[in-house]
Amino acid sequence: MDTLGSSSFTGTRSEIEPLTRLWILRLLVPLGGYKEFVTPSGFADDHVAKALGLGKLIDQADGSFDVTAARMAVRRLHRTEVRGLSNAKAPKSLVENVERLATLMGLTQTDCRILEFFIMISSDSSLNDTTHCIGMLTSAKVIHAISVILDIPLLSIRRALAKDSKLSRSGLVAVWSKGTALLPYKLEL
Repeated sequence: MDTLGSSSFTGTRSEIEPLTRLWILRLLVPLGGYKEFVTPSGFADDHVAKALGLGKLIDQADGSFDVTAARMAVRRLHRTEVRGLSNAKAPKSLVENVERLATLMGLTQTDCRILEFFIMISSDSSLNDTTHCIGMLTSAKVIHAISVILDIPLLSIRRALAKDSKLSRSGLVAVWSKGTALLPYKLEL
């Protein structure tokens, strides 16, 4: 049986955008999503597990699934990769389009990062699916989650998503304020 060092599961890793990978790892570890992502019966989403390079843990030869080892592997990935991914950027075309909007509307860098996140969560199934692992959120928890995922101070996120902010007033983005919902359903683009 393979050890659970990074070399034991990199062979099945599929390519995902570095920024998507960073955000998925932040969803899974600092926000605690790994508790729902790694279940006693296996990974909640095998495609995401394979994209992270955890494919060899999916189908063990003896048919077992080691929850503890899988959770440790997810936390290890976060610990070893997040620093190296911290300068990851959104796809070039998205960045260019958001920069054009920023110039036209006077958006801040925080506004731009939030807009990129909203767009990517709507268009990237791996990222969207992983957000389900952090469960149902109130509006306050959405603000906290976005702060952690984007690594931007909570107060900056709160200001950027306030009802009187440029993003909200323009109708570009909004956080649905009623009740609780999964992260993608709390965001309106």
